[in-house]
Amino acid sequence: MKTEATSLLSFLMAFILFTMLFHNSESVCCPSKTIAFRLNDENDVCSSYEAKSKGKRVCKVDVCDDGTFVKGRYCGRGSCNIFGCNCSGGCRKGDAAKTFVDFYGDLHISDVHFI
Repeated sequence: MKTEATSLLSFLMAFILFTMLFHNSESVCCPSKTIAFRLNDENDVCSSYEAKSKGKRVCKVDVCDDGTFVKGRYCGRGSCNIFGCNCSGGCRKGDAAKTFVDFYGDLHISDVHFI
């Protein structure tokens, strides 16, 4: 009886693993991106941009594709699963670096790039 239960359990585990190999699901994930930029004014500080200092007048900040700051951990329009995928409403879309520069202006920041 014990051997039959062990055999059945082994078969079920193998079957589940086998079906997982062929399960074709496309899960859209909404991770944030990290942007680095240089402050043009030597009296400016990174915290003015909700960013952290990375060195002399160089800052970094996590943003979503639409250039907005990350609310929570991921960049979904609605709630996401624990991996930042299957977000209700999809992901926030756009050009993160361009939107960030457009919002803060070329006078304040320069050398905006992803890291």
